Amino acid sequence: MIHSRKTLLSTGKQTRPKPSRQVKPCGCNL
Repeated sequence: MIHSRKTLLSTGKQTRPKPSRQVKPCGCNL
């Protein structure tokens, strides 16, 4: 699961740093 988070963060940062932050808290809440 830790690897998945790192990959998601890496992809989000490369795609868009702004939406990545919104997705980060969403996943944490879930």
